Amino acid sequence: MTLKGYSERTKQSYVSKVRDFALHYNACPSKLEESQIISYLTYLREDRGLSKSSINAAYSGLKILYVNVLDRSWNTLHLPRIKKDRHLPIVFTVAAIQKLLASTENIKHRTLLMLVYSAGLRKAELQNIRVSDLQVCRKLVFIRKGKGGKHCIIPCGGLSEDQRKWISTKKNNFLAPNKKVIAPIFKGIFMSKLLKAFEAGALAFYGQSKVYEDRGELTKLFRKLYQKNWNVYAKKPFGGPVQILNYLSRYTHRVAISNHRIVSVKGSKITFSVKNYKQKDEKGLPLVTTLTLEVLEFIRRFLLHVLPKGFQRIRYYGILSTRNRGTKLKAAQEVLQYTPPPHNALTFKERLKELTGLDPDACPFCKQKTLRLLGHVVQQFLPIGRAPPVGIVIVTPEGEYIPLAV
Repeated sequence: MTLKGYSERTKQSYVSKVRDFALHYNACPSKLEESQIISYLTYLREDRGLSKSSINAAYSGLKILYVNVLDRSWNTLHLPRIKKDRHLPIVFTVAAIQKLLASTENIKHRTLLMLVYSAGLRKAELQNIRVSDLQVCRKLVFIRKGKGGKHCIIPCGGLSEDQRKWISTKKNNFLAPNKKVIAPIFKGIFMSKLLKAFEAGALAFYGQSKVYEDRGELTKLFRKLYQKNWNVYAKKPFGGPVQILNYLSRYTHRVAISNHRIVSVKGSKITFSVKNYKQKDEKGLPLVTTLTLEVLEFIRRFLLHVLPKGFQRIRYYGILSTRNRGTKLKAAQEVLQYTPPPHNALTFKERLKELTGLDPDACPFCKQKTLRLLGHVVQQFLPIGRAPPVGIVIVTPEGEYIPLAV
């Protein structure tokens, strides 16, 4: 489940479902058969009356156990997944939304409600928003770790109904950290890290602070520090929209591993560089080591990062969706008086040379002369019923046929 990228919450849920299954029969799951799985799922639905989502969670946990761990077959005809009921969404009226947003007089809390409602955020997504994620100048909000570990960028505003005006946020500093709120959090984290450093022997005391080498004296100091009100200074982070887009592009426009990380390919083994985050180098960065795998294992791990058919890496909604790019997106750019930079369309050969330094038109032997396309080689056939193929021809880019002797 870790290799598949499941979240910790999902892994804990599946393990819990498998544990309940084993306790139900008071036996090891490897000794249980398909009929007992069917009986257990039926028991969850009819006797315990669990929801379809809970039953499907148990279904997924058991399937991973038997297919991926025990390497046993899983007949979907005998073990079908329960179909969920589809309901129409509840749409609030304008008056109800206004009443909800007006339920608090605190500007920051009201802004939070407006952001959650307008962007459709979940609680965890809201909690992960940082100040640097609010690109007010570009009218964008960067959402980290959405459902399924996805990231998304949301416009900070939108077009009016007549599409002649851009309605943006009123405050440029909303969600800015409140010093009264962030100070005790920072104090707790700082003191916890300081205590861990002391226990690890990473602190050195000199002069008057020599007394704090004693654990009892250090504890007294900590008590005094905890009783004081800390003043935390916060400033705008150095990161901006360029850094965010560069960070995302490494995941959306590359697959699994870069070519420069492959160290060697010998026989049926591939060696490539990896980062060991449990160990640090002299600069305090993750230690770079090498890992050697069999070809089949390397391919298996590589394919875990390839999206299945029908999935997309980037999805566009709202004014950025395909149907609105030519209308609402252009209207928004006109209202904001924004002129998109000219699109510098490079050919695949130019792009390859820019990224790798390799010239696809250069001769692979002498590395000097430039290769030139003369045409495509095809086999020439006579009409059906006549003799077999009589030769090979070259089809030039202009459509001219040049026969070659066989």
